[in-house]
Amino acid sequence: MVVYSILGIIFELFLFLDTNNAFTFTLNEDVIDSSFNRTHPTFILIVLFLISNLIFEGIGFAIKAKQASGDIKKKFMFLSLGFTIFVICGALDSLVAPGIWLILIRTGMIIYAWLIYLGLKPS
Repeated sequence: MVVYSILGIIFELFLFLDTNNAFTFTLNEDVIDSSFNRTHPTFILIVLFLISNLIFEGIGFAIKAKQASGDIKKKFMFLSLGFTIFVICGALDSLVAPGIWLILIRTGMIIYAWLIYLGLKPS
């Protein structure tokens, strides 16, 4: 937890103190596209956070679902699927230019929130 807290503080410092280099800004008609600069430490930290989220949350809940049974198994599966969708949509959200794909990615984020709700709501 301490390591992730320190990395989070470093991420925020890079994000706030070096915003112009952390993002690539492009003007597309009426929309300003801001995507992460792939060579900047903020992008590397985002990748690290997403991969560790996939491992600890997505795969971890899938392992717990395999060990459990009944309603608990279903809840762990909802959580595993939700966090896996979150990682995929989170990665694509910063890589895809605004357009029709962005609507599908944001729909995936809504599905993620719905799956997490189903996994955490009391029976």
